[in-house]
Amino acid sequence: MIDYVNSSAITSALSISHKDMLKRARREGWPCVKQKGTLFFNKYRLPKAVKLALSKNETHEAANKNDEGGLSQLTDKAREAAQHRSALIYEYQQSGLKPSDFCDAYNARQMGEYLYSVLGRVSARTLYRWLREHKEAGAVGTQALAALAPRYGVKKSGAGYTLSPIEKTLLRRYWLKNTRPAMAHAWQLMLEAYPHSLCTYQTAARFLGSIPPAERDYFRLGKKSFEDLYLPYVEQNINRYKSLDLVVSDHHVLDCVVLYRGKLIRPWITTFQDYRSGKIVGFFPTVKPSSLSIIAAYYMCCLRYGVPRAALFDNGKDYRSKLLNGYKTTAKQFTPDGIAEDVEVFFQGVLPALGTEVRFTKTYSAKSKGRQERYYRLLGEYLSKDIGSYVGSDTTTKPDDAVLMWRSIDGMAKREDIPTWDYFVRAASAMIEYINDTFASQGKGMDGKTRSRVFDENLPEAIRHVPKEELQQALYRSEVHKCGRNGIKHHGVSYYHPALVRYAGQDVVIRNKIITDNEMPVYAIDGSFICNAIGDYFAEGENLTQAIKRVESVRKHTLLSLAERGTNEVAIAAEQRIMIDTALRAYDDSLPSLESLLGEPEESAALPMAAGAETVSAKKNKYVSVLDARPEQILHMEVSK
Repeated sequence: MIDYVNSSAITSALSISHKDMLKRARREGWPCVKQKGTLFFNKYRLPKAVKLALSKNETHEAANKNDEGGLSQLTDKAREAAQHRSALIYEYQQSGLKPSDFCDAYNARQMGEYLYSVLGRVSARTLYRWLREHKEAGAVGTQALAALAPRYGVKKSGAGYTLSPIEKTLLRRYWLKNTRPAMAHAWQLMLEAYPHSLCTYQTAARFLGSIPPAERDYFRLGKKSFEDLYLPYVEQNINRYKSLDLVVSDHHVLDCVVLYRGKLIRPWITTFQDYRSGKIVGFFPTVKPSSLSIIAAYYMCCLRYGVPRAALFDNGKDYRSKLLNGYKTTAKQFTPDGIAEDVEVFFQGVLPALGTEVRFTKTYSAKSKGRQERYYRLLGEYLSKDIGSYVGSDTTTKPDDAVLMWRSIDGMAKREDIPTWDYFVRAASAMIEYINDTFASQGKGMDGKTRSRVFDENLPEAIRHVPKEELQQALYRSEVHKCGRNGIKHHGVSYYHPALVRYAGQDVVIRNKIITDNEMPVYAIDGSFICNAIGDYFAEGENLTQAIKRVESVRKHTLLSLAERGTNEVAIAAEQRIMIDTALRAYDDSLPSLESLLGEPEESAALPMAAGAETVSAKKNKYVSVLDARPEQILHMEVSK
C-alpha cells in the first residue's frame, strides 16, 4: 500500500517555505498526486534526507501527543500547584458567586480553608487569569491542568534535546580528543559522517558545552591534567615535621646557557630541600644529572647539617638506581666439597646504609613537591634571568638576542660574553645561599620568615651526625666480579693481591669507591675480608702508576670539595646583575673552585669576532663526566691537555 504525505508536512519537517519545497520537488523529481488542490507525495520515493526529517518530526509529534497534555514537562512542585488551582476553580464554579465576591469569601477563609493554607491569598485579577487559561485549554482533561501550572515550573529541554543519538555520539567522538579540535571542526566532521543531519552549529555548540567539565578535560587535556585538576591528593601537614625529618630531591635544568669546554650547554642542578622549611640543604651543579649528582648533593646535606630521616623522590630512573637503593644479585660459591652453588647476595644502597628511609611519589607529580618547584621558580627568576644568558622557558619568553649566543645574524655579531661554567657554579651556589638566608616566605608554617631561620627554629636536638670517615665509607659501589689469574679487572684496570691466588675462577665481592682509589677492598661471598687489591699491579713502568695516582687524587675531591666548604664572607667586584652580584659578594668565599669541582681548569673564552667571521669549531670528543670516567679516559684527558 502506497503511503502519501502532504506538502505541509514536508515543509514543516524541513523548516522551509512551501515555495522552496516545490522548487526542490521539481528539481529532484519527487513523485506526487494532486487531490482537492493539495499535493501528496509518495513517502517511500522521497530522498533519504527528507524521509529522515519526516521521521524525526513524527517522533516529536508522537512524544508531544503522549505527553499527557504537557504534564511530563512540569516539575513536581509545579504539578502540585496546578492541581490546587484547579481545585480552587472547582470551588468557585460550585459557589455560584461572582469572582470578586468569591475571592473576598475565600480570603476571609469562609470556604476552601485547606486551599488557602497552600495557595495563600488570591486576588480577583488572578482568578480571572486562571479562569481564562483554563477555558482556552479546553476546560477538561490534563491539558487544562497543565495550563494552570506556574511558568517557572516548566522543565527546559536542555542542550542537544533535538539531536539524535547518532548525532550526539559523532559530536562527542570528534570533539573529545587530545588534539583539542574546535567545536566548529567537530560539527563539520559530524556533518560529513552523517550528511542527513539537520543540526546547526549553535545546537552542536550548546550540546558540547553541556558536557561535564571533568569528562571534557579527561579526553581533551589528558590523564595527567585530569588528575591534577579533579583527583584528590594527600594534603600533608607541614607543621608536624621537624627539620631534616623529610628531604625532597629532584633535578632541574635552568633556562640559561653557559660555556663548558668550548660548548654552550644548559646547566642542571640537583638539590635536596628540607620539607619543613623549604631550605636547600644540599645541591650539586652538573652538566648531566645522574645518580652521582644525587649522591654529591646528599653528601653535602649529611656533612653540613646531619643525616635526614627520610627522603622523598619521584620515580625517575636516577632515583631508582641500584646505587642509591641497593639491589640483589646471584653469585657462585663453592662448598667445602668443591661443589658450586648459587647464592643470593644483597648490596645495600647509599641512602639506606646511612639510615635514610627512601620514599617514592608519583612521577612528575608537582603537588607532592610543591615547595621545591617554587624554589626552582625563584632560581629561574633571580639566577637564570640575571646571569646574562637567559634563553627563556619557551618560545614566548625567548629573548630576541638569544640566537646571537650561537651565531651572528642580520649583521649583528655573535655574542662572546657567555658566562663560563666556573662563574655559573659560583653564581648558583651564592644565589641558593642568598635565597635561603634573605628571602622571606609566606608559605604554610613559614610566618614570613626566611628558610634558614625556620630550619634552625625547627631543628631537633637529636640530629644524627656521622663521622666524615663513616660518611665516605658509604660512597662505595659493591659488585660481584669473577677473579681471574691476573686478579680482578674493573673499568679496564686490573687489581691484584697475592691473597687472590686461591680465589682464581671464583666470584668475589669488590667495593670500589665512587671516588675511585688505586686500591679496592675485596671480600668473599660470605662477607669475609680478603685483601686490598692494588690497581695495575702488573703494569710496566713507574710513570703510569704515578699518572694514575695523580689523576685519582684529583678525583677523590670531586664529590667532597663542594660539600666541605667554609662560610667566610668577603666582598668581590660586581660582574653581572643586581641579585647575583649581591649573592656573590655575600657568599663568594664559601664557594667551590672550578678545580675542586671538575679537577681541571676551565678553558678560556675566545676573543670576540666580527659578524660572520666566526670559524666552525672542530668536532670534539664525546663528553665524559669526571665523576664516572674510567681511569684510562682520565689519562687521555690529561695527555690531551
